[in-house]
Amino acid sequence: MFGHHVHEKVKSSGESLSGITIHEVDENYDEGKIIFQESVEIDTEDSASSIGEKVLRLEHYYYPRVIEKWVLEKT
Repeated sequence: MFGHHVHEKVKSSGESLSGITIHEVDENYDEGKIIFQESVEIDTEDSASSIGEKVLRLEHYYYPRVIEKWVLEKT
């Protein structure tokens, strides 16, 4: 599952948290070694769209920082 489908599922399940996982890529979809995870609180009035916006803010903030650190540690 990916994209807006994830946020719709989070909303319909009544979850209180959503977030991001940055992981290494391997031969299986979404099964690589986890590098980093971060979550965001979900309010009952959040829509799937607003959940997506919260998650996107996490992605924009953390992806460049985490990937840069990961690359520098590999060199």
